[in-house]
Amino acid sequence: MSPADRHPLRRASLRVGGLAVTIAILALGCGSPAPPRIDRFAVTPSPAGPSLEAEASGGPAAAPSVGPLPEPSANTGNRLPIQTVSANWPPAAQSTPDPNFVLHVPILMYHRIIAPADAGPSLPGLVIDPMVFAQELAMLHDAGWHTITLATLELDLAHGLRPAPRTFVITIDDGHLDGLTHALPILERFGDVATYFVVLGRIHDPGFLSSTDLQTLAGAGMEIADHTMNHANVGRLHGFALDFQIGAAASAIQAITGRASSTFAYPSGESSLEAAGVIEAKGMGMAVTTKEGVLETWSDRFFVPRMRVSPSVTPEMLLRKMTGYAVD
Repeated sequence: MSPADRHPLRRASLRVGGLAVTIAILALGCGSPAPPRIDRFAVTPSPAGPSLEAEASGGPAAAPSVGPLPEPSANTGNRLPIQTVSANWPPAAQSTPDPNFVLHVPILMYHRIIAPADAGPSLPGLVIDPMVFAQELAMLHDAGWHTITLATLELDLAHGLRPAPRTFVITIDDGHLDGLTHALPILERFGDVATYFVVLGRIHDPGFLSSTDLQTLAGAGMEIADHTMNHANVGRLHGFALDFQIGAAASAIQAITGRASSTFAYPSGESSLEAAGVIEAKGMGMAVTTKEGVLETWSDRFFVPRMRVSPSVTPEMLLRKMTGYAVD
């Protein structure tokens, strides 16, 4: 019997949507078996609009016509979802037939989709105006780009499958309420999906997503993923503290959505080999950092870079950056 197998069962209490949920946290290496594999979730791209070649050559890119923004979702007292269906992101793969397979799928990193005047004390560099977000997605959509969740990307990497050309991933960190009220209607307008990295200890706090909000997002095809319990720097944690931050958050996601978390994002990008080991032991198959880049390999699947989308990046600039990864 390994030391992990001898480790005693610990339990932690978490309030989820007003309910007290007791979560059993096992030692590193112990966890529930992965759920059965389901069909991949992907959005079929619309026919491409203006060519990327014209944009890459320096020609002016026509500003997309996004029309009026969708009305933000209602934010009533209980924020009950209009409709809730089962979460459908794929479970993580734990092995690969080809460890040398490499992908270059852009993973965009967002935090808040809200007007800067309404963002409160949030760092200005993490705030994207909803109109700008809509323009970015419209321009990418018109150029033939389409989205998959990070869980789907991990499955493609594991199985040696190359996604369709002009595939990218949208990630939205921290679990702010505007991910539902502002981002979701825009994502749905363009047929896009996103991976929401949620801090599970904040889901009862004002301004953050509730458990019913997470169910609504999952029902809309979004992936709900692990961003720790308290936005802790897991790169500096060890033992039970590390196990709690990662494992309790993963257990809460499964309790709320009925589906295990497949991916993880390091708060502030701080990682460690020990943290990666816990992430893998909890059944997740990929973890992203804040390191800038576009590269997915099996050996570094728990230290995957992303492309930060800041307010200084215009929609035209974003399209130019993405052009280099539009592999046909």
